[in-house]
Amino acid sequence: GLGSHSCLCGTSGIHNIIQEPSTNVYPNPTVNGVFTIESGVSIMKIEVYSPEGRLVLEQLPSSDIRTWQVSCEDWDAGFYFVNMTYESGVTFAHRIVIR
Repeated sequence: GLGSHSCLCGTSGIHNIIQEPSTNVYPNPTVNGVFTIESGVSIMKIEVYSPEGRLVLEQLPSSDIRTWQVSCEDWDAGFYFVNMTYESGVTFAHRIVIR
């Protein structure tokens, strides 16, 4: 015969869905030495890392601000990583090209 199965499995499905915050980083690639970060939710920390992994910018913005202009005119050309940490503790990483 087929045997049996006994357990307290509960219902199937995903219980915790993590939604990616609504965040835009533009223009990409950058123009005129500046890029903009827009977020639909509060950002607690913004960090930008150079292609070599060096921290080139760290900001702890006010929670009521939703748009930031970041000056990058003194940075070398390359791929940079913009990490944004939200109030929930989730960190969103975005790659941007500096020309």
